[in-house]
Order: sequence, then C-alpha cells, then structure tokens
Amino acid sequence: AGAAALALAVDPTLTVSQLRTGLLGTVDAVGGLSGKTVTGGRLNVGRLVESLSSEPTIPLPPSGLNASDGTTLGSVQISWGSSLFADSYTLWRSGTDDVSAAAVIADSLSTTSYQDLATDVNESYYYWVSATNELGTSPLSDSDSGFHSPSRSPNDAFVDAIILEGNQLAASGTNIDATEESGEPTHAGVGGGKSVWWTWTSPASGSVEINTVGSGFDTVLAVYQGSRVDDLTRITSNDDIDYG
Repeated sequence: AGAAALALAVDPTLTVSQLRTGLLGTVDAVGGLSGKTVTGGRLNVGRLVESLSSEPTIPLPPSGLNASDGTTLGSVQISWGSSLFADSYTLWRSGTDDVSAAAVIADSLSTTSYQDLATDVNESYYYWVSATNELGTSPLSDSDSGFHSPSRSPNDAFVDAIILEGNQLAASGTNIDATEESGEPTHAGVGGGKSVWWTWTSPASGSVEINTVGSGFDTVLAVYQGSRVDDLTRITSNDDIDYG
C-alpha cells in the first residue's frame, strides 16, 4: 500500500493497470520466493519510482527463472520475475543447455509461470524466457534446468491397475500423489480424487468382503465393472463404514 501511494504521488495519472504493471515489473528476483509469490521476487521501490519517469522501452530479459527439480509430479513448474513494460512472455525449451537448440513451447503468456506437461520422467530440460511489448522482444533470459519425478502411486491411472489374485488377499499402497482422471466417476458420492486402482477377477461365484481397515486416513471404497475409466458400471461403494 505504501509503495502504491508513493507511485501515485509521483504520477497521479496512473491507471490501476499501469500501477500494477509498475509494482510487479520492478521486483528483484529472490530464489527462495520462486513459485511462492506472483513475481518470485521482492519489490524494489527505487526501481519503481525510477520507472515512472521513464518512457516505455523494449523489455529487459526476465530475471529469476526457476524450473522445478522433481518437486512436481507429471510436469515441470517454471516461474520467473516480471519484466518492466512487458506485455507478454515467450517460453523456450531444449534438452541441452544450448540456446541455439531451444524451441518455443508457449507464447503470449500473460503470467510469469507455466506448467510444462510435455516432459518425460527424470529427463532434464533447459528453459529460457523472453519478454515482449509493442516495441519489440527482449533477449532470452539466463537458462535454468528442471525435471519431474515418477509418481509414488504406480496404480494411479485406471489402465495401470494392479492385478490381484486369489480368494483371501491383502494389498498395500499409497495415494499420496495420486490424481483424478478425466471421466473418472465420483466414488461413493464423495469428491476429491486421489484414487488408486486394483483389478480382481473372482475365481468362483459367491460373496466377497473388501475393506480398507488399517488405513491411516479416512478412505472411500468403490467397486466397478468395465474396461475404461469413463465407462464404468458401479457395483457397490461405501464411505465411513465402521467395521468394529
């Protein structure tokens, strides 16, 4: 609030959009804030005041580019500091730290972060970002590498269901980083996702009891027939049944 008031004192004609651009575009990148704040940096009031007396120019290369190192599942999360006078950003990627081999993977970005879903497990990728406005495009930023780790829930996807066999059996696993698939049914009328899958073929006709006794958290259980996650027939389901 104090920085905004100071900016308006320097230039009372600032619009809300111009004020926001000035505040977000004059930060100093701070590594520890990457991915935790909108800009990944700390406001530099001196730069803000200086920018208000400057005519718009081609943006400088964005600073503070950071790509996640195995902390996100199924993707690499990239963030960077905003560049003063930038209207949009373009993100580049390569399999090596060679800018000449980099290709654009996203352009016309209005935010300073991007989730790269087109990556392979445990493969390192290098990223660069540039800033653009009506006057031109900045040089590319410094690079940073990132990768994503495999899921600890190998049966997260319906097609990866673990096969169970026999009349009496037990299985264990985790859904700590499991997800909800597109088209997946709502189990026992409870939302939230994080489902994991097993498949079992009954060796004989009769009844069967399935439970999640021993789990360290509140579980939901459902049984289906079908071969596709978006075309399943519910056999039964339950939530919060006390087995004593």
